[in-house]
Amino acid sequence: MDLLQTALMLSDIPAPSGFEQAAVDAIADLARTCTSDIRRTPAGSLLVRRSGNGRRIMLSTHADTAGLLTTCRERDGIFRFGVLGPLDICAVSGAPVVSTRGTHGVIGVDFSVETAKLTKTQLFLDAPDAAVSEAFVLSASGSSKGGIVTAPALTRALSAAILLDVLTRTETEADLTLVFSAQHMLGARDAAAVAFTVAPELAVTIDGIPARDIPGGDGTVALGGGAVVSHQTGRAIADPALTEALLHAAEGPVQHDFAGPLVSDLAVIQRSRTGVPTAAAGFAVRGAGLLQERAALADAEALSRLLQNFLLQNQSH
Repeated sequence: MDLLQTALMLSDIPAPSGFEQAAVDAIADLARTCTSDIRRTPAGSLLVRRSGNGRRIMLSTHADTAGLLTTCRERDGIFRFGVLGPLDICAVSGAPVVSTRGTHGVIGVDFSVETAKLTKTQLFLDAPDAAVSEAFVLSASGSSKGGIVTAPALTRALSAAILLDVLTRTETEADLTLVFSAQHMLGARDAAAVAFTVAPELAVTIDGIPARDIPGGDGTVALGGGAVVSHQTGRAIADPALTEALLHAAEGPVQHDFAGPLVSDLAVIQRSRTGVPTAAAGFAVRGAGLLQERAALADAEALSRLLQNFLLQNQSH
């Protein structure tokens, strides 16, 4: 399984939060080459398990991205919409979009609106072939050049590709479950229900970490700087011992993040049942949530190797 091609293929599949089943289907098809133990939760999250006699370990990421849902048709081809997850309103103005049904459109702005005062109610979706209650995501073609991958929704696509890469490359005694959670961007946090079901002895969440190697940033997380280990995400602190184990598993430089994404599943997994030791890792992403996200392939490969080593080093009690 080629990590890059898997990520680009998954990024081409629209997966707005709550409507991510086509992407989940594609991930399940890829995972079947390694295991037949594949289940789904009522909310649509995917559980991929490879049983073993060692520790119960869970690696978790999300399968969805932020999107739009048409709510009202005003006139021919013009729709108002609601948002599915966090979306930068100013950044999406004029952006092309595509729906889970393959409908194409573009986001427009009401006539004479000042950009500085723009709100969601002043945006519309121009898509003559659309229908009410149709889910859309930002649309663009993915590519790779000079080791930099550029694609829409790259965070969730590359995260999923990394976990699949780990699954195909690692022979471990651990009882391993990969989780691709649904409705994550909406805040539904189905990862909590999954963690309760799986009852892992330890867990690691995977996500894109906003790069701070751009003007105004402090440079602590940069493209090409290696895998990222998050010590804090939102109001949750990663388990210190497990974080140290991740650092020990790294083969090269590791970047440290102390202000990870607020949407991380770390907290909800950590607080499942009587408590689950949980840590967080990821890779640097520029333009997170925008039309085109960018990441370094070398960082993704480094994270995959880190997770492979982590499983081998922590597979037994």
